[in-house]
Amino acid sequence: MKDDHRFGDRRIKELLPEDVALSWAEGPSESQCEVPDGDRGLVGERDDCSLRGKFLVRFEHISRYSEVARADRGTVLDIGCGTGYGSAMLSSKSKVVALDISPSAAAFARRSHPGPEYMVGDATAIPLAGGSVDAITAFEVIEHLAEPGRFLDECRRVLKAGGSLVMSSPNPAHFTNRLKKTFLGVPIPPRIWAGNIYHVREFTHDQMVSLLSSKGFEVTRTRGQTIALPYLRGPFTYLGKGEVYDWTFSRLGAGFPRIAYTVVYSAISTQRAGEV
Repeated sequence: MKDDHRFGDRRIKELLPEDVALSWAEGPSESQCEVPDGDRGLVGERDDCSLRGKFLVRFEHISRYSEVARADRGTVLDIGCGTGYGSAMLSSKSKVVALDISPSAAAFARRSHPGPEYMVGDATAIPLAGGSVDAITAFEVIEHLAEPGRFLDECRRVLKAGGSLVMSSPNPAHFTNRLKKTFLGVPIPPRIWAGNIYHVREFTHDQMVSLLSSKGFEVTRTRGQTIALPYLRGPFTYLGKGEVYDWTFSRLGAGFPRIAYTVVYSAISTQRAGEV
């Protein structure tokens, strides 16, 4: 049986601002799928996740932006904006400056999601003045960087006093890997997928909280995404309820960030880089 995509379409639409809900909820046309791949050739690295991919990928990527997008956050810097779908969501309420290191991704974003100011630049050397933004989003960015501490220093530098950082990163110590360690003695891997050439280092929940705290951020909330139990999905898929399964276990993960597949962190800057 096929999955009941109507369920997934409704869940996606609930996350989106009203001005984009109708055009994004039901997926793309073929022309909208001309998204640049990763600059080193990994297919799907820069998918526009508002438009293509399986329901769970779309739901989790969009939900990372959803809460931030529903209120006016002042000036928001969206680091690692990729193809711009999240920047466009944020711009429904806030002024958005969007930054990505890939010129092809930024060009696609300008063409496909106009509104934000798109810039090409390095997340560890942000081309903005100190204290110039009210909030930062950085979803699935920090694991790509050889200098994660320098990245957080830069975030703190460009944030106004008391500004907020909302970011996410995959968690290699998720539920399935913890089970393997407990019952089979398999060590927790340094990365969820060893074949992802773009991920330099992935952090467990506790490691990330410790790193943020050491860099002058007070973590105010952590939210997990998906308790990974892939072996249970088969019967739900057969019954045409695969998207119901995905949504349920994604929601379940929210309350258990230490064992979730991906974790979203909300933090407040307590000082700027260079301050004592």
